[in-house]
Amino acid sequence: MWYKDEVNHSFSYSAYSRDLYEWTVGEAEITDCPHEGPNVFFFENKYWMITDVWKGLGVYVSDDTSSWKRCKNILFESGERKDDGTMANHADVLVYKGRAYIFYFTHPEVSFEQRHDLEFKWEYRHRRSSLQVAELIVKDGQLCCDRNHVEIDLE
Repeated sequence: MWYKDEVNHSFSYSAYSRDLYEWTVGEAEITDCPHEGPNVFFFENKYWMITDVWKGLGVYVSDDTSSWKRCKNILFESGERKDDGTMANHADVLVYKGRAYIFYFTHPEVSFEQRHDLEFKWEYRHRRSSLQVAELIVKDGQLCCDRNHVEIDLE
């Protein structure tokens, strides 16, 4: 299991269990920047970890889940679909029939600048979330997606 450890700079740590009742804390896994919501999946013969770095989604790749290499962030730029005009937040990934789909949410009425302005006064409308989905592909060793053109096949 991978989790965010707020006490340790909001880095991702691992934990291990044989029975899901007793856990042994592992080592720090991702320490290049604070983040939350680590999500690990296997796709295109690699392990991938997606994290929410509050500047789009951070991406890491590994052959064995022991050592992680940082890749380019995804889903920072605004999309064109309804309620998808701001960066993506917390994600989960479904790998199905050889294709990978990333599900994420946006706060459609909050800009990047507002989100990072400590003086910004959040109102009720700013807390509205919109769920989105995009297909992930691997191109030149990087995880990529086009959030504006989504074709999903879940049959």
